[in-house]
Amino acid sequence: MSTYDDASLILIPSGVKDGKVYSAKPTNGDGDFTFTRASEATRLVDGVVTKVRTNSLKMSNTLDNYRWTHPDPTTTVLGGQTDRSGGSTAWKITKTAAWDRIDQSLSPTVLGITTLSVYAKKGATDWMYFRADEVTYIYEASFDLATGAVGATANLISSSISDAGGGWWRCSLTFNATGAGASVVRMYPSNADTSAGASGTSGSLYIQDFQLEDGLVSTPYIATTTIAVSEGPVANMPRLNSVAGGCPSLLLEPQRTNLITQSEYIGSSYWDKKTSTVTGGHISPIGQLNAYKVVEGSLDGLQWIESSQVSTAAGDLTLSLYVKSAERTKIGIRDGISGAYATFDLSLGTVLDNSAGTDGGVESLPNGYYRLTLTITSGTSIFYALYILSDTYVSGAPSDHTYQGDGTSGIYIYGAQAEEGSYATSYIPTYGTAATRVQDACSKTGISSLIGQTEGTLFVETESLINGIGCRFTLSDGTISNRVSIEWDEVPSRIKGFLGSGGNTSADGYDQTDRLKIALTYNASAFKMFINGVLVDTDSSIPTVSGMGRVEFSNYGGVNYPFLGSAHQLLIFTTALSDAEAITLTTL
Repeated sequence: MSTYDDASLILIPSGVKDGKVYSAKPTNGDGDFTFTRASEATRLVDGVVTKVRTNSLKMSNTLDNYRWTHPDPTTTVLGGQTDRSGGSTAWKITKTAAWDRIDQSLSPTVLGITTLSVYAKKGATDWMYFRADEVTYIYEASFDLATGAVGATANLISSSISDAGGGWWRCSLTFNATGAGASVVRMYPSNADTSAGASGTSGSLYIQDFQLEDGLVSTPYIATTTIAVSEGPVANMPRLNSVAGGCPSLLLEPQRTNLITQSEYIGSSYWDKKTSTVTGGHISPIGQLNAYKVVEGSLDGLQWIESSQVSTAAGDLTLSLYVKSAERTKIGIRDGISGAYATFDLSLGTVLDNSAGTDGGVESLPNGYYRLTLTITSGTSIFYALYILSDTYVSGAPSDHTYQGDGTSGIYIYGAQAEEGSYATSYIPTYGTAATRVQDACSKTGISSLIGQTEGTLFVETESLINGIGCRFTLSDGTISNRVSIEWDEVPSRIKGFLGSGGNTSADGYDQTDRLKIALTYNASAFKMFINGVLVDTDSSIPTVSGMGRVEFSNYGGVNYPFLGSAHQLLIFTTALSDAEAITLTTL
């Protein structure tokens, strides 16, 4: 019989649903953990960044519903038409007067970077006029459904038409809804390329599957009825991160806010292009065409862009950015106020140089991108500056590195973030305002029968977010007197174990951000800690503990010292494993 067979509770994160992480043992649900996070978030799936997608347009393919109005009574809407998959879910829209159309009033109104899309096919008219309205602007484009071309546009970031097969096209508008925000979506059959929507007094076309979503691109269609529908790591959905070929781990992070208000729309006025230019529509770490290329100028000088000023609290601040080399392989990140910087080599995935008192980091993704980080001690504001560096750069502040640009070479960037704290957390997208991801929390109560009281074993396999993080994992009754806990100490590279209020073990020399296997065993004669296959400490002064029925990724009672990092597995035993068993269990 294996050691795993003897465990009373096994959590190897692989199954989740809204508010729950399933345990592998017991299998009847008694060991399933409760999970909370009151906001959406991002995660890594096989190393690819994945974020929440939401279709906020209601009744997205029910065009005879009350949400869709036909302001001109001569408009007719007929369902049951052949759709793009060979079914019968498409709609025929027929006009018999100049302004015939279908509308949907948006509630709430839409603000920020938004993409509106629909699938369309020509009928008796070749053109579709498509738009979103607000008080200040009309965001609009005409689409030729015969040739697959975009006609006249106004007030858009971009527009696109892509072949969906069988004569169908997906037509998209991307815009920055400002002022009062977009409040109406409108679609008109049209007989010509026009921004008036009134070309011709007869005609028809076929449509299906409207979508309205945050961001610079249209993503795979999500059907809606009476409410908006989201997919991905939404509020209270646990995040299982994974890298290619590896098992997933449960990600637990603190609350953080991305202070950069345009993290993806680098083409906006929020980013001052200085001596460089930018182009959109490049592949990003999420596998979509929403990254930008920063292109150096053709003059001899600095090659850089800079954000608008960002207000911060005094203290540690971490800047991060996803970057991929194009023609250039070196980049610098700098705070334009303090001058703190780090420079990076994208061909090697290394930090080249950094200013005194700062810390630069590199995380590799499988699609050629790196996430670069710079941690600084900020004042009350920063300017987030990005520099392209030539191949001759070796060291020094990027703001001192000038060279003759060729006007075409550059780098790809995506996902700028500035967060208060001494380390980077997962990406928080922004589309015009700062955004906050709330802290993750995971626990299980009412399982005293699964926890050894007079003897037992607690085993975890983890990586923390930073070395010296000061967090804990605990079995308890909610008090210090009855608890077994593992502590990733505030002192870097120190791991501690606690039993009740008197049993103590400790070991140094273990970087907390490394993947560690840690076990605590306890019985009437000894309290022992094992790390990565080694018995590292023993305490023979054993306090009595009882009544433990809580398992928490935090201190006892669920307050203070939350575990922050990746949890690969958790095992609980109602008996103290032998030294040999504990060594085997914790061996990497």
